[in-house]
Amino acid sequence: MTDDQNHMSSHLEFITRAGRQLPGSTDLTLAAMSSLLDAFSLRWQMSDEKNRPAARSRTTKSSRR
Repeated sequence: MTDDQNHMSSHLEFITRAGRQLPGSTDLTLAAMSSLLDAFSLRWQMSDEKNRPAARSRTTKSSRR
């Protein structure tokens, strides 16, 4: 297992220990979650910058004076 999978698996273990049920086996759920995150990342990277949400400035209007 990769470090990312181990990290995600620990979150799933927390969910199952709390009495919740996963939508499938742990491996299948990890694969589905990883695929969703990979697809989101790819679409984000391939999108036009003008379509991305604007980054919030760390300064406020009053501090710009």
